Amino acid sequence: MSTPWIVAFAVLTVCVALMGLVLVGTLRRIAGVLEQTEARLLEAGIGGPGPGGLEPGSRLPAFSVRRFRGGWLSDDDLRGLPAVILLISSTCPACGGLVRELRRSVGTLPIPVYVVAENDDEVEALELAQVPNVLIQPKRELSIALKTSTTPHAFAIDRSGTIAATSTPNTLHQLRELVEPALDGGGDAAVLEQVPMIPTQRR
Repeated sequence: MSTPWIVAFAVLTVCVALMGLVLVGTLRRIAGVLEQTEARLLEAGIGGPGPGGLEPGSRLPAFSVRRFRGGWLSDDDLRGLPAVILLISSTCPACGGLVRELRRSVGTLPIPVYVVAENDDEVEALELAQVPNVLIQPKRELSIALKTSTTPHAFAIDRSGTIAATSTPNTLHQLRELVEPALDGGGDAAVLEQVPMIPTQRR
């Protein structure tokens, strides 16, 4: 092999090696970014299988959100009080029917149901003004605390401040099924049977 060919082969080998190093470095950087992004999405309850959210048996996280009728509600206010937190959205197909049933049944549930909307416009769109215990989360702070982006998504909270059960209810009957776990307070926590329709995930 002549000298020019040897030099060319050596240069080509060095170039390939350098390109390989650059490619490996780039892949490592991308992998780190992807892992961080995935971790953040999972932390916010986005992108995982199913509706996501804190699992039954988890402690109710700290939060403070505005009441539509004035004042604030925090996790401390729910200590010792069984309740259901229902996250809804005006863009969620199932939420409209569920809210209509809830409006017709005001006062018939034995524990408070806190209906959580993102802003006053959603309250108007879903005609929630006459429903008691409507909460506003303009920055989705309660959804983030509960690690979910799904609507409708309901969490039964027992007297000890523990999530006793979760559900993605389409009907008032399915929402009522959360009452017993909340009242049991220390019974077996469970994810109730999910409805067949895929809930809406907020982006």
